[in-house]
Amino acid sequence: MVGFQELSYAGFLVLKDMIGSEYHCVHSGSSAFWSAGAVFSKFPVFHEFSSEGTNGAGITVNFYGKPLCFYNSHLTAWPYAPYLLADGKSKEEVTTTIESTQLRDITTIWDQHLKKIPHPVILVGDHNIPSHIDGGITDPEHHKLRSSVEWKAPEAPFAYPVSQFLSEKKFVDSYREVYPVGSDKFKSDPVPGGFTWTVLDNKKEIFDRIDFVYYREGEIKFQPVGAYLVDKLEAHHLVYASDHRAVVVDLVCSFTMK
Repeated sequence: MVGFQELSYAGFLVLKDMIGSEYHCVHSGSSAFWSAGAVFSKFPVFHEFSSEGTNGAGITVNFYGKPLCFYNSHLTAWPYAPYLLADGKSKEEVTTTIESTQLRDITTIWDQHLKKIPHPVILVGDHNIPSHIDGGITDPEHHKLRSSVEWKAPEAPFAYPVSQFLSEKKFVDSYREVYPVGSDKFKSDPVPGGFTWTVLDNKKEIFDRIDFVYYREGEIKFQPVGAYLVDKLEAHHLVYASDHRAVVVDLVCSFTMK
C-alpha cells in the first residue's frame, strides 16, 4: 500500500494507467494540487473515503479477511515551525502557529475520519512538522546535521504537538521503532536522523524528518522489521520526482484466524 502527497488528479490518472488493474487507486478529489493526495493498494478495497477539507484520502481493504484502514494525509506546509524557531520566534509563538495549522489539520482528520474507524489503521503522510521524539534530541551532532551552510537549526528541544497528539491516540511511529533515538541503529541510519526534508542541496535549509508511517493496532498486530528512505531512482531513466525522501516501512502483521 502506497500513499502519495501533492499528487494532482492528472498525475494520479497517469500513475493509475501505468500501474494498471493490479492496484486499487483512490484520489482525494481535491482540486488544489497542494492538498491533493492518493492511495494505491494491492489489497481489495471495500470502502473509500476522502475529504478536500481534511487534506486526506483513505481506504479500507480486505486484508486476508480482516478489515484494515490505510489513510494518507498531507498537513499544512506553511508556516513551517523549524524555520520560525531558527528565525528566533519564541516557543509560545511557534506553538500557537502550529495549533492553527498542522495540529488543526490532524485534529480534523481524527474527528472526521480516524476516530470513527474501529479496526486497525496505517496512517501515512507528509505532516510538514517534525516529531516530538526528534525534537527532544539534544545530541549536538544531530543539530549539526540539521543545519545547512547558511542556516543553523535551533539546538533547544521542542515538543512538536502533532506527533504527541497521535501518540495519545495510540498511533506508533514505525520508523522510530526501527531506528530508536540514541540506539546503535539510530547512529547507523543511512540517512542520519531519518531526515526526509529535503533532498535538495540548499545552502539555507534546515533538515528534518517530516514524513511518517504510523500504525494503530487492533485485531491486527504490527511489527516493523525494516525501514528505509528513497531519494533517488537507481538504474532508472526518470528523474526523482520529489523534494522529499520517500519513506518505506516493512511491517509484519499478525492476527488470529477464526
